[in-house]
Amino acid sequence: MWLILSCLLLSSGGALAETGPDQPKTEETQQSVATQTISINSATVNQLTLLKGIGIKKAERIVQYRTEHGPFKTLEAVTAVKGISLRIINQNREELTL
Repeated sequence: MWLILSCLLLSSGGALAETGPDQPKTEETQQSVATQTISINSATVNQLTLLKGIGIKKAERIVQYRTEHGPFKTLEAVTAVKGISLRIINQNREELTL
């Protein structure tokens, strides 16, 4: 019975369904991001994709830039990464930390 219930929840996009980079960001996912803080200097690609305006390619660029140049000193410094604008930083400012 639990297996059937789990399958139904997963197929209907219920609370147990995981959101990955290939799945669209839902309002529920965005609300869960609002309750957590993401460190721009240590977040994984998957964690970064939870942010508004950050897909897998931009998240990969952030991690690559960070690896090559060291940690970001300010949130605004992330705009040095191709495709990351100040608008994206401002949209996610409450969720971001260094």
